[in-house]
Amino acid sequence: MRLLIRLKAECEFLTLNYNYPLSNAIYNLLRLGSEDFTNFLNEQGLDHSNRRFKLFTFALRFEKFRVVEDKIQFISDNVRLYISSPYVETILRNIVQGNFEKRRIFIDTPTIKSTFKIDGAEVFSNPEFTSEMKFILYSPAVFSRTIFKNDRRKYYYFKPEEMNEINYILNKNTLGKYYALYGDNINKFDRLSVEWDERYVSSKQRITKRILIDEFGPEPLSVVGIQSPFVVKGDPRLIEVAYHCGFGEKNHLGFGYAEVINPETGTTESGEGVPTDELTLRNDNQQSDSASAKES
Repeated sequence: MRLLIRLKAECEFLTLNYNYPLSNAIYNLLRLGSEDFTNFLNEQGLDHSNRRFKLFTFALRFEKFRVVEDKIQFISDNVRLYISSPYVETILRNIVQGNFEKRRIFIDTPTIKSTFKIDGAEVFSNPEFTSEMKFILYSPAVFSRTIFKNDRRKYYYFKPEEMNEINYILNKNTLGKYYALYGDNINKFDRLSVEWDERYVSSKQRITKRILIDEFGPEPLSVVGIQSPFVVKGDPRLIEVAYHCGFGEKNHLGFGYAEVINPETGTTESGEGVPTDELTLRNDNQQSDSASAKES
């Protein structure tokens, strides 16, 4: 299931690098309902090798906006926050405890304070999962490799054309999430493979996006993700896990949220058309080198 929270912007601007402060805002919203549940989200998700997954992702969508330098300026105050998780019913129950429609979400940085009033919420049912499905990413999907050089950790973000590496990371990540959720044998599945929409890719100057995480912190992290429609093939159980938890890495920071595209109508499950303008605007206003390495 998917949760849509309808928001009203009570501000003019939002930082372009909103992923990190929005992730914190979602945790704060959940904490109002239940401190125990936010602890549960942080503590769950161990796979067979003791990697920990925070099993949710999100995406923020704007009705009308423009990009001004490093800020999003709202033309319309209608904003949609999508949250996806295997625990979405519990998330909804925790959010709506108390006076739900008087609550606000605060997405703040030292330079921009952004406030959103919660205007309502609805839940979408799961689609039917098959062995081949088409999706559109509402937030970039991240596929990376960690490199150690001179005792320093760096991240290499794979380019869209590096499909063998991307599919390897996708499978390793999704199989880990499946094990974390179900503790089941991970060797019995047909592996996943993704293919980007060639016509979409050829129509864009680039389909990568660079986002700065914790940009005002002591060690900001530059993350590069891929945003494009794609087809995924493989075991429907793994596709379902990626759908709920997010495709790729760093999902709890709002990466890898994807919706199913209806091949007959060209719309997504939430009723939106396949988006193009937002990706173009944000790419044109941020550098987006795919094969970047960030020291930390």
